[in-house]
Amino acid sequence: MAVVIQLTKGYTALVDEEDADLADVKWELYTSKWGNVYARRVITVKGKRIRSFMHRMVLQRVLGVVLDRSQEVDHKNRNGLDNTRQNLRLASHAENARNRSVLRTNKLGVAGVYVSASGKFIASIQVSGKRMSLGSHTELSDAAKARREAEKMYFGEFAPSISIEGE
Repeated sequence: MAVVIQLTKGYTALVDEEDADLADVKWELYTSKWGNVYARRVITVKGKRIRSFMHRMVLQRVLGVVLDRSQEVDHKNRNGLDNTRQNLRLASHAENARNRSVLRTNKLGVAGVYVSASGKFIASIQVSGKRMSLGSHTELSDAAKARREAEKMYFGEFAPSISIEGE
């Protein structure tokens, strides 16, 4: 059963009952420069401001270790306010970036697909810093399918389509 924790600006975050004690402190809504929202706490210790994120605290409890700065927490369903234990997993920066929403600037609504000058839909994917072509398609749906299949093959459990389908 999920517990709702009140944040600033009228937002709420979710945690499991095991983490309900996190509601005993004040949390604020933090919005990243990419528009992602998270629950964050800021405290001052010896004149220094320390920021801690709810999702990191929950995963540290689950794993029984303190995460270092290079270790990231991925929200499987891409909802930064869903901090339930089954929604969080340890990730490298690259893995976390793979499971992201389509950018707001994407006109087609499909990551890795663009329209060529000839009107064809070109699908591609970037793996280990190298862009790989997934073909030229006459239909957007075919290009999107090629991209989803490549995400599953190369990104594994961090493929956005797998994370969303697994909800």
